[in-house]
Amino acid sequence: MPPEPTRWFALAAEDTGHHAAVTRLTDRVLEARIGWFTPETRDEIRRWRAPAPMDRYWELKRAFVDARRLGLPIRGNFGEQPEVGMIRAQLLLWKRAQLHGERIDVGFIARDTDGKGRLAGARQAVRSGDWAFRIVLA
Repeated sequence: MPPEPTRWFALAAEDTGHHAAVTRLTDRVLEARIGWFTPETRDEIRRWRAPAPMDRYWELKRAFVDARRLGLPIRGNFGEQPEVGMIRAQLLLWKRAQLHGERIDVGFIARDTDGKGRLAGARQAVRSGDWAFRIVLA
């Protein structure tokens, strides 16, 4: 079993394109900041947490259903900003994973805006709780 990495990342995304973009950009940032971050050492520095071993990321569109099934406290009337509930649900899923021993240091949420102003709703979801991990909206 490989040793624990320095940081555990999690990604909630809409599709594999988001997965590819976020992992590539994250690795570029780490390469620029950490001199010894290379393809050979990256798993010692960072690894990605997913809901199951065969998954590469958390499917954002399933977050609300999964959180409800687990009885997580998704509260609120989200009105015209349904992404607030979806993103809050994902954050609650990550919080639950942490409570079950799966460390997450940084959670990335990648979502298409489709030309809609969704950033305010995403920020509202982030402010809706106390999270023990950093959150990056992408």
